[in-house]
Amino acid sequence: AANLAIGVLLERQPIDEVDSRMKQWQPVISVFAALLLRNARRIVDLFSDLNDALQQQSLLYVPLSRGGGQPGDIVQFRSTQAAIRELLASLPGLGLLIETFELTETAMAMERNTPADQGAVTEFDEVYRVAYSAMIETLIEASRRQETDAKATRKNGRRQSRRDRQLFQCIEDLTESMLILWLDHSRTLRLSVLEKVHEPHRWLPLVRFIKTYGDDLFTQEFLNLSNVRAILHQGVDQWLYRMQSSEHAESIRLLKDIGTAITFRQAVQYLTLVLESIIENYSRYRDYNATTTQSDQGSLLYVLLDFLRLERRYDRVNWHLKPVVWAHQMLVRNDENTVARDWRRSLIDRVGPETDKYLTMLKKLREKYSVQMASIGQHLEGRFVQPMMIDRLVTLVGKAMATPGEGDSERAFEMLQLECRVFMEHSPGVGVDLPEWLVAMTDEVEGQQLLQRLPDQAAGEHRLVEPLPLDLERLVEQIEMFPRRSLQKGDEGGES
Repeated sequence: AANLAIGVLLERQPIDEVDSRMKQWQPVISVFAALLLRNARRIVDLFSDLNDALQQQSLLYVPLSRGGGQPGDIVQFRSTQAAIRELLASLPGLGLLIETFELTETAMAMERNTPADQGAVTEFDEVYRVAYSAMIETLIEASRRQETDAKATRKNGRRQSRRDRQLFQCIEDLTESMLILWLDHSRTLRLSVLEKVHEPHRWLPLVRFIKTYGDDLFTQEFLNLSNVRAILHQGVDQWLYRMQSSEHAESIRLLKDIGTAITFRQAVQYLTLVLESIIENYSRYRDYNATTTQSDQGSLLYVLLDFLRLERRYDRVNWHLKPVVWAHQMLVRNDENTVARDWRRSLIDRVGPETDKYLTMLKKLREKYSVQMASIGQHLEGRFVQPMMIDRLVTLVGKAMATPGEGDSERAFEMLQLECRVFMEHSPGVGVDLPEWLVAMTDEVEGQQLLQRLPDQAAGEHRLVEPLPLDLERLVEQIEMFPRRSLQKGDEGGES
């Protein structure tokens, strides 16, 4: 009733009559009014004007912590992003999948069309996830609604199997289309500073730099986290200027060679890359220090960086697969366990050769340097499906905690124990950081405890409006109109 009243008020009193400075937001306000009224046809009529209005706004900003940006610009950015997220979360529930896809495209275009200052922050990842998750949840709800006789469905396994296959195919078709946007976005992102030295012609000069200057420079004291942060904060160039005129200038070879064997610019470039790599992967550096003898020699620091280069290549593929993992997360959260199992098997079938390739490269590095780097090995041995297995584990926590001592919770707790034993056998940890699965389970336990203390806080995402009863076939027709990127075997493993 409140949504209906607000929607009618907004329809009858345009925003430009309240404040002429806000006239540019009129199309956005009109769409929100139609959304509150659950008027899908009206939203479609207004959608072109909405896109035009949004593309005049910015989705990039420079945080104050990075020395740039104006508070007013940040407020405007946050407001625009919140409006887009709210629309993307709600449009699928009204059956507007095409509009959801197009609005996600618009959000990406808003970033591309905005001149990006140094240090600008993108949050398209979250915008994309909201849209994609909302569409998958809509497909799940429509698939369930399509079953007119739930009792007959439970008795008829053949019918249930057909329904599961149909839902699987719908989500796969949606994912193939949404991957186009995700991979296009991914090409613009640098996930790690070590991606700069992926190619041999960039990597080998860095290795020579470390071999030449590492022994008296990259000591464990120098690479202490607080010291690395301090140098990067003031700027490597400023640190070098200061050190050249200090009493340490004669004891550090790099400082003596600047201007002769190496230029000042090269020294800044290589030293910055090393320090950023260390601070970006400090837990791995601690593992390297704790488990290898090579860590005593600064000139061998490139050994750690070579392992990290391989891990970052693996993580790039993991990043490409994020939508696939998010789809699985939505399935297990909605108790679509059969479809989730098939989804995992499908991914394993597709990426199997890719996982073998990375494990082979890991074996070669271990033989080359006589270093194991167990933490990196366990990460790669996850074979891209580890996040899915963790999702399945985490969903058992809430069920086990719901009604302790009663049937359903007891069964969930027993399953949770079995799953934990499997994780303990295959990922015992290296004594430096908690394994990912244990961190995820701990976070879920704390989240469930908070929900028990605050029962009014609903689990799951807040919905601005209740969804309409939707026909799955109509949704499928919309998905078939999306552009399509086929999920061929090995396709997920591209580097770009």
